[in-house]
Amino acid sequence: MTLYVDTGGAAGYLHSRYNPKAELDRWWAEQEPELKSGAILIGMGLGYPLQKLRNHLDSEGMLLVIEPSLEIFRCALQTLDLREELADPRIAFSVEESLSHSGIKAERILSDLFYDVSVLVWPAYRRIFASFCNDMEARILEEANDIRMDQRTLLLFSHDWTRNFIYNLPALVKRPGINLLFDQFVKQPIIIVSAGPSLNKNVHLLHQAKEKAVIICVDTALRVLLKQGILPDLVVALDGSEKNYQHFAGIEERGIPLVIFPTTHYKIVAEYGGNGFSVAGSTEYVIHEFLECVEAKGGVSYGGSVATAAFDLACRMGGDPIVFIGQDLAYPDGRSHAAGTIFENIQKEFDASKGMKFVEGIDGRPVLTDRPLDYFRRWFEDQIELRRGERKFIDATEGGAKIRGTEISTLSQVVETYCQKSIGVSEKIAQILHSYQPPDLTQLRSRLKKSIRNLYQLGRLSRMAIEYNSRLREVYQVRKIKPKKASVYVEKLDRIDKLIQTLNQSRLIDLLLQQVLLVVTKGKLSEEPPGENQIQKAIRVTENGRILYSGIWEASRRVRDYLEKALNELADEGEEFR
Repeated sequence: MTLYVDTGGAAGYLHSRYNPKAELDRWWAEQEPELKSGAILIGMGLGYPLQKLRNHLDSEGMLLVIEPSLEIFRCALQTLDLREELADPRIAFSVEESLSHSGIKAERILSDLFYDVSVLVWPAYRRIFASFCNDMEARILEEANDIRMDQRTLLLFSHDWTRNFIYNLPALVKRPGINLLFDQFVKQPIIIVSAGPSLNKNVHLLHQAKEKAVIICVDTALRVLLKQGILPDLVVALDGSEKNYQHFAGIEERGIPLVIFPTTHYKIVAEYGGNGFSVAGSTEYVIHEFLECVEAKGGVSYGGSVATAAFDLACRMGGDPIVFIGQDLAYPDGRSHAAGTIFENIQKEFDASKGMKFVEGIDGRPVLTDRPLDYFRRWFEDQIELRRGERKFIDATEGGAKIRGTEISTLSQVVETYCQKSIGVSEKIAQILHSYQPPDLTQLRSRLKKSIRNLYQLGRLSRMAIEYNSRLREVYQVRKIKPKKASVYVEKLDRIDKLIQTLNQSRLIDLLLQQVLLVVTKGKLSEEPPGENQIQKAIRVTENGRILYSGIWEASRRVRDYLEKALNELADEGEEFR
């Protein structure tokens, strides 16, 4: 069976009028060799390619079906019995949704399976829905590039993040959660201050908005506001790099409420985090099991930059309108940041090899940007699209890239329209902070002690594994191999591997192991070279094992030291655990 479709711009049959099964088999023969654990299918037709894909999907695989036409989807349901496909938890559908909505769903499957995702297009859709297919494939490619960028970031900062997560744990659990601010400023204006070059045009106007709008400042912009004598209502600090700490270095602690994350550089928390809120969802890397020991702090979504975190916080606080200033997301006149920030002297020039390009500016003219900034722009656009109709979003940056879904304005117009009466911002936030009662930490301390003991055991086991692995390698390097001797060491290593998995159920060391695991699973030693014999393979595997066990030993030692420091900070008076 087939269906004739006429979109007004293109028309044709979804399937062969003569032999749909043969057509499906030919298409499948082209796709199957390249099929991976997961798949994104653009265009399901009357359901034939969907059923074919489902029959070949791994038990742990995932499938996203993107269908641009609701009418075609309805016809498919009337043509084939797709109840099993609709009920399959491995399969998600995006039917007649915007590019943003479909892109967000594609990002989820790409993130979960990383590189192991195939993108398939049913051939008829390339003719009938050509523009949609091209745009969707481009969007998926953008999402895949963004995920690769995120993975590189994870590898680059895995050590810093692990340290920050654990060093910040005492402050995270003792401070009030950010969820206490949720819905506290419903229908009230919230201004998000970022550090783009255009901030210098209108930052002085924030004096007029003080107490008449919530002013949320990203850490990068703090120096600019303080130089103007403006104390923001909240400062959001997300990044865990030493460079981010420099935004605060030398600044007098003014009691401005600081919003901290597990990722925040630990020096910022230690030196400037005495007053403020914690963001700590239940699924945070490394420390999630410890956060379960205290009340929920609340989480926010973010797309890789501190400004995206501030945006989601503003939404959860109930802000309306939500106003951007300093959110250039571009390099107007080659400048990267506002004057007064630590990055004020950075200049940018077009370089296509570095992912730089031109996008539409708020004035309609092209403006220079790069891949990370453009990713943040698309993140904002997606989030605004998801909230369309809920509230108003205003871009009062007065420069930079255009953010689709925002109303373009000046900050003076915003102040005149929305900031005419006091809403008691600082008093309300101070009251929330003052009334908070810190939690009982007994269970948390007990959990930390248990984890430290497990990490001692992990270190001991990994050292034993290094020794047995070395002996096994020696067995394979002699001329006359003794199989029984080799099997003894193999059995010992198998038992140790199982014990390591049991002890690492909380995955405390996983983040630190990312680089090691990448080497072990994707490096040269993971690949079998041509002509390799069994002895050579065994030696290669033991060398890979040495890298893995050494990585486990180093990670368990380092995380254990971090946990002992955190535990001592959480200890009762006079008690110490080292």
